[in-house]
Amino acid sequence: MDQQNWTAKLLGYCFDILYKPGLKNKGVDALSRMHDSMAFESMVHYPEWEGNKEVIDEVHRDAMLQKIIADLKEGLPTKPGFSYRNGVLYYEDRLVLSADFVWIPILLYEFHSTPQGGHSGFYRTYRRLVANLYWVGMKKSIQMFVQECDICQRQKYVARSPAGLMQPLPIPSLVWEDLSMDFITRLPKSKG
Repeated sequence: MDQQNWTAKLLGYCFDILYKPGLKNKGVDALSRMHDSMAFESMVHYPEWEGNKEVIDEVHRDAMLQKIIADLKEGLPTKPGFSYRNGVLYYEDRLVLSADFVWIPILLYEFHSTPQGGHSGFYRTYRRLVANLYWVGMKKSIQMFVQECDICQRQKYVARSPAGLMQPLPIPSLVWEDLSMDFITRLPKSKG
């Protein structure tokens, strides 16, 4: 099928097909002339993160995370989703940070306020961070950061459609036919 397609494309040209044996054909692709006895040497490389020791030390200082790590090392049942590999604590294959780690405000700024973050709101910022990281209270801290963002408060608008007009209830014909109540909450406490 492929040869038929090539033939159809080449029919409009005038050409001659010449065969050159492998030794005379110096411009041939090196991989097409590779012998089976040859072996490729491979080099494995990976990025080295300079801040990993600081993150791991901070996790080991957190009392709650220390208990989870101790339970995982002893094989005791712990909170589901946690795993401990090569000295690093993970939650559902995401790196676990301590909730009071000094990098969290920097990460929030990076994932929300930089040009790459684009002030994209709570949900998108949360989705970007939750793809690789986890800390206790993550959702709440991201929500607070986005709500306190000055640029978002000035430039963004509420994307919800406005509530409709009030619809009056039909006038009842009998007593106690229709009841309605308003629940008012968060009033200050009264004295008696």
